[in-house]
Amino acid sequence: MAEAPIIIRTTKEDNVGIIANTGGLKKGTILSDGIILSDDIPTGHKVALTPIPEGGRVIRYGQVIGYAVNPVNPGEWIHESRMSLPEPPGLDSIPLPLKPQPQPQPQPQPQELAVRKRQLAVGSWQWELMPEFIVIMVTVI
Repeated sequence: MAEAPIIIRTTKEDNVGIIANTGGLKKGTILSDGIILSDDIPTGHKVALTPIPEGGRVIRYGQVIGYAVNPVNPGEWIHESRMSLPEPPGLDSIPLPLKPQPQPQPQPQPQELAVRKRQLAVGSWQWELMPEFIVIMVTVI
C-alpha cells in the first residue's frame, strides 16, 4: 500500500504546498482535497494548490515568493522555471536590530594600581607579603 500524500501548507494564504513524502509523489496521485497531480513532484518541491494566473503571486509561508511565469493549474509542479522572483528590498529598507551599547567600565585609578607589600626578614630569608600571593626570596649574606 502506497504512503498517503503528505503536503505541508504553513498558512491558509499559501497557494502552494510542499511534498513531504519520501521519494516524492507520482503523476496521477490524488491529494486529500481532490487535486490530481499532473507531474511527478520530488520531495521538498512545491505543488500548486489553487489556480495561479500568469503574473499571479506564488505564496508560501504567507509571503510572496515569486510570480507565475505562465498560468498554473492545481496539481502542477512549481519549480524555478515556472516563476519569477520578486525584487529584493534595498539594504537601506531592512531594519537593523538594536544592539545594547556596552557600558564603559570604570578605569582603575593610579593609586589602586600600586601594590602594597610588607617585608618580613627572618634570618637569611626575606618574605614579601602581598594580598594576592606570598613571595619567598632567599638571599645569601
